[in-house]
Amino acid sequence: MDPQRIVVRADPEIKDLIPLFIKHRHEDIGRIRECLRQSDFETIEMLGHSMKGVGKGYGFAEITVLGGQIESAAKGRFAEAVENLVRELDTYLNCVDVIYE
Repeated sequence: MDPQRIVVRADPEIKDLIPLFIKHRHEDIGRIRECLRQSDFETIEMLGHSMKGVGKGYGFAEITVLGGQIESAAKGRFAEAVENLVRELDTYLNCVDVIYE
């Protein structure tokens, strides 16, 4: 396995849900970037809160952490911090390999 890859261990019972979960996080990234262009921090805060709530349940603890950080940055209206966190989330999603066990 590539050392740049990140391994996430997920419950095999939700195997069919994981691709959609990841797809939705990629969509969240696009929505957050659009919201940044419009200075819509309320929606960004809501999206971050949602990620914080669902990440760990799907086995993606890092998404829970990043979602909480995005939520906090949006509350403070820190656009640059939100963009940096979204970039980090994008990198994470592109490097993740899921193992079902």
